[in-house]
Amino acid sequence: TTDNKFDIAFGKDNSGNGIYVCTRDGGVRELQVSTTDVTSTDDWTDISIDGASANRRIMQVLWGARSDNTAAGTWMAVGNQTDQEIYRSIDGGANWSAIDLSGLTGHDSGVFINGIASDGQGNWMFGQANRIYYSTNDGASFAVSTPFDSGGGKGVPGRIHGIIYTNNSWVISYSNSSQHHVRSCAASDI
Repeated sequence: TTDNKFDIAFGKDNSGNGIYVCTRDGGVRELQVSTTDVTSTDDWTDISIDGASANRRIMQVLWGARSDNTAAGTWMAVGNQTDQEIYRSIDGGANWSAIDLSGLTGHDSGVFINGIASDGQGNWMFGQANRIYYSTNDGASFAVSTPFDSGGGKGVPGRIHGIIYTNNSWVISYSNSSQHHVRSCAASDI
């Protein structure tokens, strides 16, 4: 297609075989899912996520192992928040369901979610503006933190742009007052 692609991730299908999922800027066919053979363009399936928004702009997709070690793991896709939802697949990318975030305090329908991470044990985290969203149930639901002062004591909230899990730590990158910052916390102390 002529639409922009934003991200691609490697993970597993329903049988535990390796596949890729690619995100796309559009209101239909927002995701493309490969078979185990990615050498042919004929072997990719377009996925249209049901919903009201005309343009979801899925910015990132990621696979993570599930807490019960189910072969398919969990796929999560995040982006535009017009519908205040992120998307989850627990059958290897074949079907996607919306996770409603509208009831979480401070969630902003006008601010994109640009990053999401998994610890590979069923816990997920993403950020929006100056709040952290965290799931302990394989991405089925999320809780949100209180806002943190990311301005180095200046009282000005920053904006989270990326997140990763590594070495038993969650690490976020964010901007504030035209400066880039990084924060981390132990997995046991979010």
